[in-house]
Formats: sequence, structure tokens, C-alpha cells
Amino acid sequence: MIIKSFEIINKTGMHMRAAAELVNSVKGCSCVITAFDGRRLNGNSLIDIMSGGIKCGDIITLEIEGENEKSAMEQAQRLIETGFGEKCC
Repeated sequence: MIIKSFEIINKTGMHMRAAAELVNSVKGCSCVITAFDGRRLNGNSLIDIMSGGIKCGDIITLEIEGENEKSAMEQAQRLIETGFGEKCC
């Protein structure tokens, strides 16, 4: 299991496209997202991530476990740290 925390830097937070990209990046692994308020969200569920209300400036923690956990975390980290290709807050 790999655990890392990140600040959400894209202006619109975890909206549908950003959440879908995150779900795709961890495909094949188990992923739990701990939101800024301590809620644990299923990182493999678009609906769960979007319902988390994660916005710009929030800190989230990803817990990824599985056969490809290292590459999944690297891909998720690239997406988050580049603001999902969007304007940053």
C-alpha cells in the first residue's frame, strides 16, 4: 500500500472530468481517498469522489493498493500536481 497526501490546486476542484481522470489512473487497484474533513471516499467511484465536495485548496490523502500501485500513484500524482491540466487557484 502506498499513501500520499496532496493539495488540490485546480480552480474547479474535483468535478466530473477531474474525478474521471483520477478513477482511470487507479484502475486495477484499490483506492481510498481521505477528504479534507476526514471522510473516506471510494477512489474507484466517480460518484463517490464527486459527492466529496473536494475543492481547490483542500488536502486529500490517497491510499492505493494493488499489483500496479506504484504506477497508479505516480499517474494520480501527475494529474493532481498539474491541476488536471486546468487553471490553478
